[in-house]
Amino acid sequence: MENASKALLMAAGVLLGLMILVVAGFLFTSLGAFSQNAENDRIAQQTAKFNSNFIKFEGSKEVTAHDIVSIANLARENNKNYEVEDIAVADRPYSFYITVTVNGVGVLTDKNALGNYKTSLDDFINQYSSHIETNSETGEQESKTTYFTCTNVTISNSTKRVSSITFSLNRY
Repeated sequence: MENASKALLMAAGVLLGLMILVVAGFLFTSLGAFSQNAENDRIAQQTAKFNSNFIKFEGSKEVTAHDIVSIANLARENNKNYEVEDIAVADRPYSFYITVTVNGVGVLTDKNALGNYKTSLDDFINQYSSHIETNSETGEQESKTTYFTCTNVTISNSTKRVSSITFSLNRY
């Protein structure tokens, strides 16, 4: 009788140990999934916040040259941060490269012929920040702000981030 009670106690101990292992495995799995979901949510929020810097211009017909230069600087910093400053990588899957195109030319995120970003952005602002209109009634010339229209914002299917933004010059 004494051996039977010891055997029952050992069996109960083994069952209790197995139950603890099963519960620990379940907790480990569910907490791991919770952690992964939290990380995915954090990444999705960061991506949405980043994309909002570009998407807010989509369809806008009153984008100034200064706005476009700000967008180009943001895109260039992104490209530099991800070390994808070469447009040749833009078409690769999972590329974080962002192209800013104005009137069919993507010059604002790429180096100009002199290898200088600032010169090309300054030239862009000088060329497109304003234009002169002649008042048909008085004949006086007035300086008017030049506006662009954001015609397209493309989001990459693989990265879920903005990959290009396109502007066209509004007619004066």
